[in-house]
Amino acid sequence: MNIRDQLDRYFVASKFDATPPREIAVTTSRAECEHIVTVFPSHRRHGIFELDSFGGVFRNAPQMLVRDNAGETTDFGRIAFIDTETTGLSGGSGVCAFLVGLGYNSAKGFVVEQFLMNDFPTEPDMLGRVCERLGTFDTIASYNGRSFDIPILDSRLLLNGLRKNLSSLPHLDLLHPARRVWKHRLADCSLKSVEEHVLGYTRDNDIESWLIPETFFVYLRSGDRDLLEPILHHNRLDILSLACIGHVVLAALDSPHEAAFTHGADWYGLGTLFALHYRMEEAARCFERAMVVGAPEHVRRQCMKSLSLTHKKTGEWENAVELWNESSAAGNGADALFALEELAKFYEHRRRDLVSAREVCRRAIAMLEVKEVIGGADLTRHFGNFEYRLKRIEKKIRSRKA
Repeated sequence: MNIRDQLDRYFVASKFDATPPREIAVTTSRAECEHIVTVFPSHRRHGIFELDSFGGVFRNAPQMLVRDNAGETTDFGRIAFIDTETTGLSGGSGVCAFLVGLGYNSAKGFVVEQFLMNDFPTEPDMLGRVCERLGTFDTIASYNGRSFDIPILDSRLLLNGLRKNLSSLPHLDLLHPARRVWKHRLADCSLKSVEEHVLGYTRDNDIESWLIPETFFVYLRSGDRDLLEPILHHNRLDILSLACIGHVVLAALDSPHEAAFTHGADWYGLGTLFALHYRMEEAARCFERAMVVGAPEHVRRQCMKSLSLTHKKTGEWENAVELWNESSAAGNGADALFALEELAKFYEHRRRDLVSAREVCRRAIAMLEVKEVIGGADLTRHFGNFEYRLKRIEKKIRSRKA
């Protein structure tokens, strides 16, 4: 089966989208790259996401997510969502981007501008236009663009003698917060996976990513412009999904109490993102919400542990002790041993209650001696830790009596 036969599975223009974009403008000449502008109307839905939700000024995201951020706020309308299609999938000096798509919110709707290198001589023009366009925005957003798209563009700018450096721009790479929020529920946090399981959007007639580089080279040899339509459509969907995911993440960080999460695992993931940036109050509220909404047992145990440590860091000792007592009584696993160790530390160093600290250590050692199932806990390490702690506590008790 040749490349054209394979593309016939995807190139069904009438089925690309049930609600097609309102406006498409194309400009091209032999000396210039091709410039395609597509406007998605604001009344459109992308899965469960309504595009009229786009907008807003966010205050938490700059400090938490945007690399090289220079401002205190992030205006959603000033973010350029970027995605590239390249001549290779693994990067490297020989790989170039033949299509760069930029998406942004506007009064007309969500706009996607695509800059297509229809032949290698037009690459400098494409790169120059992309840099000029990006210069009108405050922030760029991508999905793994910090590691893939931007380095490729920067290397091609250098090779073409263009003195630009896109890596210096404020950059929101959504792959990392998306992984932290959704990895506890999704086995795969690729853009397509998050698009399907979070946005509720499933693609039809979409070209596979591995076909894109080969398809571009076939186009160069044949001049058949129709071959590129599935790639342009794929790129538009990537950018639209990227913007939707970006808005979900930004809104959740700005107003976590209003986040539309229905899975406890997602609330837990959002809490870990707040905790990573030392936003302990918000982290605690997310962990508490996760336990109310409900989550798989392994996520619930992780949530109790994280919530207890959050209370510990904020000095809410009674809440932390309550969780440690609950965890230590729940079983004989690694979580119970963690809780007992924290209780021993609390009674010895915070409460100065050496008798209670000694009792906790004895409980832990008795648990270890029984050798019940404790998950992946290191028996030798735990024995050593608790025995050492117990000896120190008993020595303190004897010195007090003396």
